[in-house]
This record gives sequence, C-alpha cells and structure tokens, in this order.
Amino acid sequence: MKRITILISLTLALTVSAFAGSITGFTTGNLVVLRVGDGSAALSNASTAIFLDEYNLSGTLVQSVAIPTSGENVLTNAGTATSEGMITLSPNGYYLALAGYNIAPGTAAIASSTSSTTNRKILKVDNARNFTSLLSSTAYSRNNIRGVVTNGSDYWASGNGSTAGTNGVQYFGTGTAGQVSSTSTIIRAINIFNNQLYYSSAASTGYGIFQVGTGLPSATSQTSTLMINTGSSTGCYGFVINPTSDICYVADDRSSDLGGIQKWTSSAGIWSLAYTLATGSDIGARGITVDWSGANPVIFATTTTTTTGSKIVKIIDTGIGSVYSDLATAATNTAFRGIAFAPSQNPSTKLSSTKSNTWFISNNTLSFNELPTSNIEVYTLTGSKAAVYEPAQSIDLNLSKGVYILKVNNQTSKIMLK
Repeated sequence: MKRITILISLTLALTVSAFAGSITGFTTGNLVVLRVGDGSAALSNASTAIFLDEYNLSGTLVQSVAIPTSGENVLTNAGTATSEGMITLSPNGYYLALAGYNIAPGTAAIASSTSSTTNRKILKVDNARNFTSLLSSTAYSRNNIRGVVTNGSDYWASGNGSTAGTNGVQYFGTGTAGQVSSTSTIIRAINIFNNQLYYSSAASTGYGIFQVGTGLPSATSQTSTLMINTGSSTGCYGFVINPTSDICYVADDRSSDLGGIQKWTSSAGIWSLAYTLATGSDIGARGITVDWSGANPVIFATTTTTTTGSKIVKIIDTGIGSVYSDLATAATNTAFRGIAFAPSQNPSTKLSSTKSNTWFISNNTLSFNELPTSNIEVYTLTGSKAAVYEPAQSIDLNLSKGVYILKVNNQTSKIMLK
C-alpha cells in the first residue's frame, strides 16, 4: 500500500512553521521590494539571505518577510550581483515570483556554481505568504538566474548560462522544462504584459525590450524580436508596458545624467523615445513598477547603489519635467533589487482556518472537499505528464513511488508517493 504525503506550501501548518510567529498577509496596493542582505556584513559574491520588504506608498516600512535560508523553500541571491532579484507580479495580481539559488547563505562565488550541484530555483509567493517552488538542474549553469514571471501555473525565467541550452528564456512549469528562446543568451528582466511574454537585454545580440514569440510560449526554438531598441550604450533592466501596449517605461542603470526611467511610446507599431526621467543625481534605475490607474502614471523604481545606499523613488509622470522623490533607502550592507506591487488574495485559494488544504489523501485515494472545476493532472518533476483524471471528488491513484506535481484548478503542488 502506498503512502502519499502532500508537500505543499498552501498547508497552514507549513506556513506557520515557515514564518515562526504572527503571520500578516501583504496589503494589496502596497509595494514589495526584494532586499539582499541582513546588514550584518558587507555584501559579497557569496549566496546571501534575501527579504521581501513591504512598504506603503508613502515609503513607510510595513513588514519584512525573510525568505527561508534552509528547508524546502530556501532561496538566496548573490550579494553583489546587481542583475539578480528581478521580482514580478503575475498578470492576475495574485502572485509574486522571484528567482535564485537552492542553497543556504555563505557559499562563495555562487553564480559560478553549476546548476547540477546548486539548482537554480524559482519561488511563487501569494498574498498570505505561502510558497510554491520549482527547481532546475540545467538552467543558467555557472552564471546568474536573474528573474522570473508566472501566470499562476507556468513560469519563465531570465538569466545567463555558460553553455548553449542553459541560457536565454527558460521555461519551468507543468509542461516540458527547457529553453524557450535563444535569440538572446544574456537576459536581465522578464515579464508578461497583455498576455504577451517580453524580456530585456543589454548585450551584443540586442539592447532593449524583446517580444518572445506570440503569447506565452512554452515550446522550444521561439524567435524573440527586438521591439524597442534602446541602443548599445544603455543599461536596460526592468520594464513595464501599459494596458494598451503603446507606452513602455524602461529602467536604465547608467550612473550618469542619461540613466533613470526611459519613456517609450508607440505609434503605428513604431517605438520612439519620448524622454528620460531622472531617478537621482547621476543615479540609474533597475527595478520598476507602475500604477496606471490615474490620469498620470505613477512610477516606483529602485535605484543603483550610491554612497548612501540604493533607494526606492517615486515619479508622477506629468511630462518631461517630472521629478522624483525618495521614499526609502536601503540600510548599510544591504541593497534593493526588483520591485512590484503586493499580491492580492486569489478568491479561489482562500482556505478555512480549520482545513489544511482543499484536498486530502487516504491510502491511495485523493479526495476533494468540492468537485474540481478542471481536470486533475499529475506530472513528473521533469515536466512529463504522468496521469490525467476527469473532475471527480474521489480518485484512486496508481503511480510509481516518487515525487510528482499535482495540478488542479490552476494550482500546483508537490506530492510524494512512498
């Protein structure tokens, strides 16, 4: 008789254990910035603890969420790797996504490690600070994994890799994992806007914002097209496209009066640079998110590190003369990386405090509290589909021993058969 254990971060007991104390969910509309370092020592190229710092729109710190430094959801970044930590918010607004290394703090030159020895890892975080994690033993080997974006069930990562096939756009998820596009081998930020996948690059294969295939491709050999050519002198990182796909803000990290936030506009499919907004005195920007809800876009960005530390800045874009204001400054021996709005609560994943999950395992039978609204799919960790079941409240599983990914109602979880 097989015994099945759910390894899932939606379980209430795991959530309490992970955060060891009072749990406060994110507040919708606030900002979340990825901070690297706890301030105890100077940043280095070693694997370093990271945090999700939540700020209100006035720049007041609300809470700091420590990403685990051990256990199933351990995730670290290289302390001095300025290209890492490009967090994103999923298009539906329910999930933050971040990327790094599956290792505790303290390993020197972590970015040069092989991904077979130190897996590259992505982490999805919801409003209640529950985790879902996925690993790769091939992606971005001997170099940085920098960012990731998710639509809730699929994941696309950015970074660099030392050999063909390990770099470019990498897909993680319920389909077959692997390289989606090799048009650019060195990628900085990646994101989804208006149901289309994009990334930024600043390398010889193209400087600017690329469109990856059509829609949200997961198959290999996709062609990526340079949509916005920012020029070979630019240092483009994070970017945001408006809901009508005719305005794009690009964070440029050049530490001169040319750096800051570029505003690009599209007319008849032709993109042109309108102007660049300063984010400090000869200070560039790397992370960016934008509130499009008002008459004038409100930009929030993280800056490059200065003598006083990296900052969160705010700009209300009323035109070429728009000025920035400082909201927060990273403490000594820490640095701000990516920035996004806080996730809202997904109505379909609300859990009663008396239940650990919406499904249960007894012997070899998987049971649901309510009839699922989708097929029940089971995948191997390599992405191969192991089984598919039509919606039912009770299912007899017949699988070999091992760890699998269960997908149902657009949620994914790990299950272990022993």
